[in-house]
Amino acid sequence: TIVVIAAVSSNLLINQLIVSVNRTHLADARIRALVGNSPDTILEIDRHGKIVFDNRLAGPFFGKHVREVFPADQVDSVLEVIQHAFTSGEPQAIELRALTPDGGVSWDSLRIGPVKSGDQTTSLTVTLTDVTAQREADRRIRESEERHRLISSVTSDYTFSTRIDGEGNMSLNW
Repeated sequence: TIVVIAAVSSNLLINQLIVSVNRTHLADARIRALVGNSPDTILEIDRHGKIVFDNRLAGPFFGKHVREVFPADQVDSVLEVIQHAFTSGEPQAIELRALTPDGGVSWDSLRIGPVKSGDQTTSLTVTLTDVTAQREADRRIRESEERHRLISSVTSDYTFSTRIDGEGNMSLNW
């Protein structure tokens, strides 16, 4: 009977291990899917500035150095922020131009977070969010505001703008 109990106990333990491994595998697959399908670029950077992970399917940044991902005039700013994140162990944020995998340039918001082992920062996660469209919209708004300010400052007469609605009624716009 001792052998039977040990075999049953052993089978229960094996079944528990299988269930645990399956749960871990599903959790890992779910995390990979979430990170892989993110609209943002997610990178992991080691202490030498080398990209050791990126979430893009083709891996356009994997194995490259940070210097290869940002325009030359932005590299010093990026390296300074990265060094500060490693030194302080605190999250950092910066907005700057970056090179896209197809060779173009975009404006990106970078959020940098330390990956720690105990008190030691071992690597950094960097999330790049493309803010090019937002920056373009902001630029257009500033230009429009400046145009209206200039018109208002150079005229001595009353200046206004009207709008005509769908029914042909005129209303004051500004």
